[in-house]
Amino acid sequence: MSRHLASLFLAAISAVGMLAGATASPAAQGLNLSWDHCQGEGTGVQNASFACNTNAGSHVIVGSFELAAPLERVSGIETNVDFAAASTEVPAWWEFRNAGSCRQFAISSSMQQEATDVVCVDWAQGQAVGGMNAYLGPQFGRPAHVARLYTISAVTQDVVQDLSPGTEYFAFSLRISHTNTVGAGSCGGCEVPVCIVFNLCTVATADVTELDVTGPSSADSNYIMWQGGNVPAVLDISCPAASTTPTRRSTWSAVKQHFR
Repeated sequence: MSRHLASLFLAAISAVGMLAGATASPAAQGLNLSWDHCQGEGTGVQNASFACNTNAGSHVIVGSFELAAPLERVSGIETNVDFAAASTEVPAWWEFRNAGSCRQFAISSSMQQEATDVVCVDWAQGQAVGGMNAYLGPQFGRPAHVARLYTISAVTQDVVQDLSPGTEYFAFSLRISHTNTVGAGSCGGCEVPVCIVFNLCTVATADVTELDVTGPSSADSNYIMWQGGNVPAVLDISCPAASTTPTRRSTWSAVKQHFR
């Protein structure tokens, strides 16, 4: 073999080795949160600004997750999301679900992916049932200005799913209505900045094993902001830093009790 051919041969082997190494690189694992659309669509935004001058319309939050390795026979997911306000307590405008709260019915959830989102993959292939499990104010060590929302979704045993690394999977969407923003019965605090952090997605399999997915899948991907989200660090949580408050979750078997 001539010196020239030998050089080309060694270069080809090196290139193949580099490609093999790239293929073997582990996929990113983590969480994504975006306004309007799944983050991978490239059309969602990280900050939502609202003039707080109408009761019409709504804002939509979309959460998704990615795995670093294959996971077979997935039967459900449980998530929690923190809402940290730049105030001494959770504003009335952000009080949802609980009896007597100012905007009790102003938030709704969906476990079905928007038809216009084509990059994100619905982990349950449209077969999940579930929704918001709880919306809790300060407790379990959280400060007075932080509320936590839990969601859960599951499929029946005959349609468990095999999930792959390197795929962005849709987890949930939350629709926040503008109702009771102005006029009679209005709730104060719409203008207060809020940092919204996707903390945890517990992925459960049919044999009741659990994988906790935490942190961002890429830089700053697991939080969004409302009105700039400028939450002072003195209040323990700030954007772009993710929540540092304790995450208290139940086991998957305990969570399933809510669906019996």
